[in-house]
Amino acid sequence: IATWNAQGESCIWVKLPSISATTTFEMRYGGTPTSANTPSATWSAFGGVWHMGEASGVCSNAAPTGAAYDATPTGNTANSVLYNGADAPVGGARRTATDAARGYLSVPNYNALGYGDSFTASCWVRLDKIAGGIYHRVFSRKTAYDANEGWEIHFVENSGTGIRVRGAGSTTGLSAISSTANQTWTYLTFAYNGTTVTVYQNGALVGSGTIGRATDNGKPLASGCNANGSENSWLRGSVDECRLMDGAVSADWAGADYKAQKGTLLTLGAAGVPTRPAATVSVSPLLCTSATVSALLDAVGDGASSATFSLAYGTDPANLPAPTVFTNGLAAGQTAAAKLTGLQPVTTYYYALTAVNDAATPQAFTWTGSFT
Repeated sequence: IATWNAQGESCIWVKLPSISATTTFEMRYGGTPTSANTPSATWSAFGGVWHMGEASGVCSNAAPTGAAYDATPTGNTANSVLYNGADAPVGGARRTATDAARGYLSVPNYNALGYGDSFTASCWVRLDKIAGGIYHRVFSRKTAYDANEGWEIHFVENSGTGIRVRGAGSTTGLSAISSTANQTWTYLTFAYNGTTVTVYQNGALVGSGTIGRATDNGKPLASGCNANGSENSWLRGSVDECRLMDGAVSADWAGADYKAQKGTLLTLGAAGVPTRPAATVSVSPLLCTSATVSALLDAVGDGASSATFSLAYGTDPANLPAPTVFTNGLAAGQTAAAKLTGLQPVTTYYYALTAVNDAATPQAFTWTGSFT
C-alpha cells in the first residue's frame, strides 16, 4: 500500500500471477486483516523498486533486496525533495536537482544481483530544463561517458527529442523519441539483452541499437548524474517509479507496465457487493503429520445467504484428487476448518479450497496454496 486515503484516492500495488483479456480481479477492503501486509512480495521479480514517495532523504527500495539498495541523495541534497506538482505520475515523485545545484540519487553497487548480461531499467522522467552541452543522465553506472565498462542512459545534448545509451566504451545506440518536452512527464523503459538495447516511451517502441557490453563493474547506479558524481553534468528535473529487474522485457510487457501505472490496463467497475464468495484462508500445521486449513467467510456473494466449502489436497499440484465437501451452509462471518491427518513429514502439500454460494445462479471461487 503506497498511500491510503479513506476519504479519497489511494495507491495500492497488487501482484497478479497472470492476466488475460478475460481476467477478473476483485478487491475487498474494510474489516480486520488476518495476515500482515508484505510489500516486498509484490516486487519479487525486481532487484530494485523506488517509489520516490518520501518527503526528503533516502528513497527506500521496495523490492525484496531491501535497504541494501536504497537510493541516497548525493551532491546538493537540499534540492532532493518531494516533487510538489499535482501531475506526479504515481503518488509522489522526487526532484533530483535544479539548474543551479547538482544532485542525484545513488544506489550501491549491485554486482551481487548478477544483472550484467541482461536487464531492464525503467522510470518516469520530467525535465525542468534542457541545458546545452551536458548529459541529462537518467541512469548511469559509468564514471565517464567513454569508460570501458558499465552503462548509462541520457538525453541527447541540447535536445529533449532523443536519448543515447552506452555500454562499455563510447559507442552509442541512439533511439529517437517522439516528444519529450520540458516540464512533461514521460515513462522510459530500457531492455538490454546482452548486445542490443530496446527503448520504449510510454509503453510504445521507439527504437533500438547495439551497444558495448554493459558489464558489472562494481560502481554505484546513479539517477541524475554519472556514477560517482564527478562530472559537471546532471539531470535538471524529477524522476518517479524507478525500477531495475533481471532480463530484457518484451514489447507486450513494456506496454502493460506503462498502462498499469496509468490506470488503463484494467477496466474498473463500480464498488458494490461481490458476486462470488470471499474468504480469508490460512493453514496451521498442528504436528508433523497433520494440519488445519481454515477459511473465514468474509462475504457469501450478491443474492446468496450461505456457502459450501470443499477441499482437495495432495503432493502433485497438477493431479489433485476430487474435492471433498467439509462444510455446508456457512454464513458470512463464520469459519470453516478442515483438519488433515496422516501427512508425510517434511513434504510439501498443495491444496485447492473451493466455496460455492447458494445464489439463484451459484457462484464459486477457488483458493490455491501449499504448506510443508
